[in-house]
Amino acid sequence: MRKLFFILSVLFSIFILYNMVSLSISRYIFMVATGKNELTYFGNDQDQLSVPGFIKAINFLPVELIPFTNDQDKHDIHAYLGKIYQSMAKQADGQVPSDYTDLLIKAENHYQLSIELNPYDIDVLKGRAEVGFLLEKTGNRSFNALPFFEQLALMTPNDVESHYSIAAYFHYKDFKERLLETVSHLIAIYPADYSRVKTKDFFSPDLKPAIKQGIESAIRNSVNLKQAYFAMGQFYRDEKNYTEAIAYYQKGLSDRTGRNSIHPYLELGRMQLDAGLTEPAIKTFKAVANSFPASDGLIRRIYHIFKTRKKFDTFLTFADRMGHVGVLSGDLGIYIAKARIELGLFGLARARLLQIIADKENPEAYSLLALIGEKEKDWDNMELNIQRATLLSPSNCKYYSIFAKALARQGKKVQAEIQRKKARECINSKKN
Repeated sequence: MRKLFFILSVLFSIFILYNMVSLSISRYIFMVATGKNELTYFGNDQDQLSVPGFIKAINFLPVELIPFTNDQDKHDIHAYLGKIYQSMAKQADGQVPSDYTDLLIKAENHYQLSIELNPYDIDVLKGRAEVGFLLEKTGNRSFNALPFFEQLALMTPNDVESHYSIAAYFHYKDFKERLLETVSHLIAIYPADYSRVKTKDFFSPDLKPAIKQGIESAIRNSVNLKQAYFAMGQFYRDEKNYTEAIAYYQKGLSDRTGRNSIHPYLELGRMQLDAGLTEPAIKTFKAVANSFPASDGLIRRIYHIFKTRKKFDTFLTFADRMGHVGVLSGDLGIYIAKARIELGLFGLARARLLQIIADKENPEAYSLLALIGEKEKDWDNMELNIQRATLLSPSNCKYYSIFAKALARQGKKVQAEIQRKKARECINSKKN
């Protein structure tokens, strides 16, 4: 009897030891999978989720041992599994409908178990609401995400991303008043997102009064005040009320709650041009060029604003007022030539380009000389100048195509085909 008791005791001890070792190893693998490189927990990009590493950890953890883990581990396990299945459903969307729905249901179940263990985890609640929304969209009336979105709204009054999810759901359910309230609140807490809101499926002109109300609230309560002024300027710009738009942009630029970037200055100049305020616009762009002389591509951006409005004469007036501004002078000369070409002032454009080349050879200057040659039907000059541009900048695929065109104009079919081939090879090399 004693011998039997001893054997049973040993077996029981081995069983306990096995369970303890298994649980320890399992927990270690679980922690590695969820804590280091295997899994991005509730990140912004679900595609970054490392599914294989986490599934490996879950599979190693025996189901019968899960009850012995603490509540926090149980919560984490179900939260991670919910995220896993939600991500897998995203990848399966548009393929086999039943598989997609099954994955969403699994995600919902695990999120629900996680919420029961910790009802205050915002990320889990948001995941549960989003999955419930997707299940509703499958047409099954037994699913209802509304309570979870309502809870999310209560628990995350100042979380912007949560309110985007809530707004999308209210739009789907056609809860118009609640959508208006949500969007107004979203803008009130983060006015800088005015432009982003306009890109969403839930946006419509009906939201404009709510958006304006949200911006006014942000200004009244000094919430991101500089961005609130800019948002109101953008709102009035979209309404083509340039007087108010310009006034609010000037308020934003004058506000000292944060530094000004280059973008609002360019936007102010753009609106002044649209309002027909030529002199103020020129002064604004000149101030920008003087204040941000090292900004990459600044003159190109300014020229593009004038070009889209076909105000080439006004750009030349701006350029004349600029004179020579250190590092900007070379770029400015190129765009002066471009504006002159647009206006048909080929002789003046050529003179400026030759001046640039005399100082330092410039492939873009040669390509513009080739463009002038094409417009004047001077195929020899077109060929010579684009050939020089190609030699100076062999990585510019566009030059080979222009070179081929110049050769073809002169009936040089073989040489033209060689340049076309180089253009194709150049493009393919950049794809790889």
